[in-house]
Amino acid sequence: MKQTRSYKPSKPPRPRRTGGSGGKLTYDPPAWRFADILTVLGSDKQVAAKLAERGYPKVPDNSITGWRLRNSIPSFWVPIIIQMGLDEQLIKNIEDLRAH
Repeated sequence: MKQTRSYKPSKPPRPRRTGGSGGKLTYDPPAWRFADILTVLGSDKQVAAKLAERGYPKVPDNSITGWRLRNSIPSFWVPIIIQMGLDEQLIKNIEDLRAH
């Protein structure tokens, strides 16, 4: 006679935490003035052209406009934008972009 396994019901799912993946920040993160460097680098078309000159993929103009409006650059573009500011001598170091 063939034995059958007994069926065990799975445990009910744990209640999910509210508020994302963890606790609250216990510090104030630094604020940066990215809109200022984008303004000095030129118009949206000029910034896109400067990025293309460096060999990076074309960035749509409306994306750069969004960066300006939000004062936020996607993390993978931050080092490039900062390097552009350094190369054009618009800033001396990254701390020049820190909002005080």
